[in-house]
Parts: sequence; structure tokens; C-alpha cells
Amino acid sequence: MKFISRLPKILAGLFIAAAAVAASSTLTSCSDDDYYYDPYYYSPIVGSWGSAASGFYYNEFTFYSDGTGIYSAYNDFGNWESWAITWATSGNSLNVYFVNTGQSWYYTWRTSGNYLYLTNGSTQSVYGLIY
Repeated sequence: MKFISRLPKILAGLFIAAAAVAASSTLTSCSDDDYYYDPYYYSPIVGSWGSAASGFYYNEFTFYSDGTGIYSAYNDFGNWESWAITWATSGNSLNVYFVNTGQSWYYTWRTSGNYLYLTNGSTQSVYGLIY
């Protein structure tokens, strides 16, 4: 009889314990994994850049936010051509990899306003933001 009179309190305690377990399994805290930082998406070089050079020396880089892109330039016959690239930055270093040829170009880079400055050794190229 004593047990039966305590049964509602025992069931209430078990219900509260079960509710706590259920709540803890469905509610999670925010971890660093929830907010993945994509270095390409936030990179200041994402966009299309046209060189300050004119004529056959004009070329363009388009850097997409997923680390891919396009390099376009005039070939030796004066025809406009485009090549698929992938790109990655580390600090102020930029690696441009040409997907079809396997060639890599290495630069140091910086931006100032709507300009991208690419330096390869002693040669600096200036690109204006197209979009």
C-alpha cells in the first residue's frame, strides 16, 4: 500500500527524467562545424578582373567562390581563348592551376580598391575589377 501511494511521485519523476533525456538529444549547441568558413567565398579576389594591358596582351582572370575559374587571353593567332583553372590562396600567395594543361602559375597578390595586383618575380600585372 505504501508503494501504491508513492507511485504517482515515482511516475512523475520518471516522466521528468525521460523528458530531460529527450530534450538533450534533440537540442545541440552550436559548434565550429556549424559555421564552416569557406576561404574561397570570402576571398577579396573573387570576381572577374581585366588586365590594364591593351591589344593582344589583354587577359582576364575570373575567380569563382568555389576555387574554380577561367583564364582568358588572345592566342598567337589573335583569337580569344579561355582555359579552366582552379585557384588557392595562402596569405598573399596565389596559385593558379590550369586544369587542361597541368601548368601552375604562382603569384603574390594584393588588392587596393577595385584593382588586383599580381606579382610574379619582378613582374607586376595590374587588373581592374570587371564584376
